Amino acid sequence: MLKHGLLHIRRIRPVQTTLKRYASVNYLTSALTEVTETPSWPQPLQPPLATELSSNIVKHKTPTPHLDIDQLRRKILSPNILNDLFLPEGQLMYTPQQITKSQTFFNNAKINLDWTLGDYKEIPDVKYDRMYEARKASLEKMAENNIRNDRHFNMNAKSTFGIKPELLRPLPEILIMGHTNVGKSSLINNLLTPSKSWSRVDQLAYVSAKAGYTKSMNCFRISNKLRFIDSPGYGKRGDLKQGEMVIEYIEHRKLLKKVLLLIDSVEGFRPEDTTIIDHLHKNGVSFDIVFTKMDEILKKHLKKDLFKKPGAEEAIKRANQAILEHYNNLIENSGLQNAVVPPKFVFNNAHVNKFIPQYSGNKMIRCSILESCNLLPTY
Repeated sequence: MLKHGLLHIRRIRPVQTTLKRYASVNYLTSALTEVTETPSWPQPLQPPLATELSSNIVKHKTPTPHLDIDQLRRKILSPNILNDLFLPEGQLMYTPQQITKSQTFFNNAKINLDWTLGDYKEIPDVKYDRMYEARKASLEKMAENNIRNDRHFNMNAKSTFGIKPELLRPLPEILIMGHTNVGKSSLINNLLTPSKSWSRVDQLAYVSAKAGYTKSMNCFRISNKLRFIDSPGYGKRGDLKQGEMVIEYIEHRKLLKKVLLLIDSVEGFRPEDTTIIDHLHKNGVSFDIVFTKMDEILKKHLKKDLFKKPGAEEAIKRANQAILEHYNNLIENSGLQNAVVPPKFVFNNAHVNKFIPQYSGNKMIRCSILESCNLLPTY
């Protein structure tokens, strides 16, 4: 609906989402029995998401036949605009200084692959603690029997059990997770090596068209300041052992500062997503919702020959309205905007096309990551 040249969202009644919980939190297997229970996060207690969100969108001028393609592109909704519109009430936008700090940090980041593992107990510092406790227990047992062996059981020894010291350095961690083929690897590459294309050699996380390609948890150390943890996708081709490691990580990892939970913009929230959200809430883990594949949403609502025919501006207005309502419905129906501490809703495109020729949305994600790790100045 158009009003005074602005786009408006029709008021939509919130629909309470029925949370499909699995009998086990090993969510990567589809064979587990489903049960129904109410989500642990607060359900809508206040009016639905404001219907005037779109009043902040740049005003569309009266159609003119002289608009070129670049001018038309600027009228198409982008992840950056949506990041502003769907900012939870009470949360402030990042300042230009904070954005500059974040961009500088990531654009100049030195990246190391610290480990690739399929078992939580094999994470370097977790393994070290386990081996240290075993050595301590052995020493105590020897002491009880008046046995002395300084060479092998000196508790003051600086041995790291063969683990590289840099892997034992405690750094804040960001877990990136989502359904298989939701775009985790693409997001990681886009955040850390922002270029329009990557060869397989250049990719930090290999991007595969095959669901379930990532089979382990992969840890990237960023400039010795924080770590990214790339987790296996849940859902199609998920594996039980992978799920056990991710759940154990969520429940026990004290270095975990935030989860980036990726949601496919086309598919929306799936039952497995709501299961994970419920588990994050119950474990008190902070998370952001990252809507991926906005480029696919644009392709769905805009015709291929948009820029070749008259009436392109009106077509863009209609598409913008439909896209805005699509995301409004996804967020309202999730009930997440009514949580005590609502997550940020962030929009991203890891691929480009004729409607969105640049990657966008990453500035807010980068700022949120640094903020969670206490690495973002408060200007």
